[in-house]
Amino acid sequence: MENFRSFADEIRGSAREFGKNMRDWGREFHAEAERRGWDDCFCHFRPGTDDFFPPYAFPRMNAYLTPDRSMVFEFVLAGFAEEDISVSFRGDFMILSARLDSAEPSDGARFFRQAWTPRDIEGQKYFLPADRFDHGGARAVFSNGLLRVTVPAKAREGETEEATGGIRIDIVKEGN
Repeated sequence: MENFRSFADEIRGSAREFGKNMRDWGREFHAEAERRGWDDCFCHFRPGTDDFFPPYAFPRMNAYLTPDRSMVFEFVLAGFAEEDISVSFRGDFMILSARLDSAEPSDGARFFRQAWTPRDIEGQKYFLPADRFDHGGARAVFSNGLLRVTVPAKAREGETEEATGGIRIDIVKEGN
């Protein structure tokens, strides 16, 4: 029993030390992110992962790099109309907004199960550095409630950058 107590004490001490180190690291990281103007993006970075994207609970999404270094975002937007979805770029951020134009359940509705609550999406930011990705070459396809945004990698040295103003991405139906 004494061995177990000393083992448990050692675990508690290690956990306290780990927590203190993470708090210290977090303060340093957030201070540096704020100094560099990254606070909108990296404030949700989870240490020990490659996840630089904010953990928005809605909409569900995938983000991945293809072998040609294009960045792909897939957003589940069931119930949204194509014309009510907006994807644009401002600086190093891709901005997603969408308005849901559907009737709310009548007052007093009694749900037996509600796994999804539809709501508007207001200016969600996703970090895509303009020096690495060709914002002007982005393509968005909306099909069957899935929005897939593909942003190609920026061309190598020697190519000129797009104008610094915002870039709007047209969303096309699949097959166009």
